[in-house]
Amino acid sequence: MGHDLVEKAAGKRNRNLLEKSSLFRKARGALQRILDAPHRKPVAWPKIRHGSVNISAVSERAGFRPNDFQSDGAPLPKGSRLTFVADTNISRPFKVYWQVVNTDLEAKEARDLRGRFEEIAIEEGKLTKKERAKYRGVHSVECFIVKDGYCIGWSGPFLVNIA
Repeated sequence: MGHDLVEKAAGKRNRNLLEKSSLFRKARGALQRILDAPHRKPVAWPKIRHGSVNISAVSERAGFRPNDFQSDGAPLPKGSRLTFVADTNISRPFKVYWQVVNTDLEAKEARDLRGRFEEIAIEEGKLTKKERAKYRGVHSVECFIVKDGYCIGWSGPFLVNIA
């Protein structure tokens, strides 16, 4: 192949790995801040995983089409309307709880830090949580399925970046 070509490819590969690892460290740091937030309530039920829970999300703002977004994706504009939908393979009946955690100084100054569990009713067969992007920063949304006093499925934190 040629020495120069191999060296260039190896150098590019190492740069890509370095960039990915720094992005990973940044995401891990944001997740750790959320997990360590003192206002984040611990799970109140014994956890025994019996199924999966996955979250999909859509953002909307006036004058624009709704857009799907991924966990820890590009920052969303402050003021956006957010809809989270959880899918699960757990059979009904069960209760659904959502936990929203914010960690930004703006939310703290407004005395609006969140981290408690909110039970929601299942509407039209969907496990949906609607939110408004009020504060800048990194926030998380997590869905928990509780049956017979046990948390039998949870999504894990879905990170939301607000600009």
